[in-house]
Amino acid sequence: MHSGKPSILFVCVHNAGKSQMAAALMRAKAGDAIAVFSGGTHPGEELNGPARQAIEEIGASMAGEHPKTISDEVFMNVDRIIILGNEAKLEARENMKGQIETWLTPEPGPEAGDKLAQTRIVRDDIVRRIDELFAELTRSKDVRQKSHGPFRMRAQRWTLPDGSRVSSGSGGRPSSGPFSRNRT
Repeated sequence: MHSGKPSILFVCVHNAGKSQMAAALMRAKAGDAIAVFSGGTHPGEELNGPARQAIEEIGASMAGEHPKTISDEVFMNVDRIIILGNEAKLEARENMKGQIETWLTPEPGPEAGDKLAQTRIVRDDIVRRIDELFAELTRSKDVRQKSHGPFRMRAQRWTLPDGSRVSSGSGGRPSSGPFSRNRT
């Protein structure tokens, strides 16, 4: 399936929003250093518009992607399976290579603003987790040297639409806002 590099499968119910955002962010950060897949337990018809827009705002892309099912070959052979949110359910199978992990992402409602504003909150949480996961999966120097793109192995700094900045130097948290360490 892949040639010795780390591999990951991101999963949500529809494979239209959260799992697609996570896959796009990991691809942007890791380049060819990590094999990245995504799928849904009940795939939707099309990508979520606010998710696509929120990803493009920080320089990543979902171009060419579409909701898809989870391939048995991928499921059985990836190093890690990440379920985003609490709705998608997967069971471990005998002889599968990887482990299953669940990321409980924020579920903001209308009080956070329109759909795009709500999606940005989820995206910002996924950005932080991708940074941590990338560091974990690429502990070997050989893998790190293969990464490319706007999220190269230098200190990660992404300016979010509200003006806050996310950086790996701050533990992946924005310098201000709901995910900052400096809450007042």
